[in-house]
Amino acid sequence: RVLDAILGGVVAAAPKSEQASPIMVFLEDLSDVLYGGIRSDVPGHGGAECAAYLPKSRVLLETAMSTAMMVGFGAYAVKTYTMPSRFPKMEEPLGKRFLLVLLCLVFGMEVGYKIISKQVLYLLNPCHVMTVVQASAVLHSNCKG
Repeated sequence: RVLDAILGGVVAAAPKSEQASPIMVFLEDLSDVLYGGIRSDVPGHGGAECAAYLPKSRVLLETAMSTAMMVGFGAYAVKTYTMPSRFPKMEEPLGKRFLLVLLCLVFGMEVGYKIISKQVLYLLNPCHVMTVVQASAVLHSNCKG
């Protein structure tokens, strides 16, 4: 699997008589929860053709560019953000709070399902990320600044 590919077959090559280190046990358990339920035999759900879809150079380039952009955005935000001296108390409409609670409840059920079905990796899909962004936007919509 992916962990074997990352570690160069160390996990599979370890003799059964040796005790596995706690770190290796943790990594195996973590990888099982993250992607253990993803069936790569189903077309479009991963596998060798998915891993070879983009050349490594393009993956590295996109990773470097997006990381540089996020670091730049973070540096700009830290530099320009100022804490207000006093936070005004604002009343929120009941409907807004209800929708926020409902959105977070549904997202919590989605997260729970992904954990139980061992497909946590799918939480990085844009739809799940946008749900978190939307909940944050609704939560912080009254903030002035």
